[in-house]
Amino acid sequence: MRRGSFFTILIIWLSIICAAFLQILPLQPTVDEYFRPQWMLLTAMYWALALPNRFGIGSAWIAGLILDVLWGTTLGFNGVMFGLCAAFMVENNHKLRTYSVWHQSLILLGLVLVYQMLFGTLSSWLNDALVTNSYYASSFITLLAWPWIFFTLRKVRRRLFLS
Repeated sequence: MRRGSFFTILIIWLSIICAAFLQILPLQPTVDEYFRPQWMLLTAMYWALALPNRFGIGSAWIAGLILDVLWGTTLGFNGVMFGLCAAFMVENNHKLRTYSVWHQSLILLGLVLVYQMLFGTLSSWLNDALVTNSYYASSFITLLAWPWIFFTLRKVRRRLFLS
């Protein structure tokens, strides 16, 4: 039994909101700097991979704008980065779906590193923010978080018959 379009979009955005809460959850400064995965980016990339007809570049851009508002960063930074990452996922959807989860996580590691490099560069140029090498440590935690996100959201998608 297939669910309606509204229900599918509602579940997708509820998962994005849950990821937003995980993204802004207050942690100790060292844990926050080194060990916080990019929850919203991973969730957006999962939906762009699993249901590109329901969650594409525009939806990823909106999710990035939500993160900009939550973090208080310059409006549009995360929106553009999420849109670019989603464009990669949507364009290579059929190839990426055939890879194992660990292979996908390595590809996402590359995406997250590019995301963080561009975000760090733009932040340092426009906001005079200091970006250290420890800023990139969370990319490797994101690598380990992808299988967890993938299997959790896939279970939700299959159990609720989302398409």
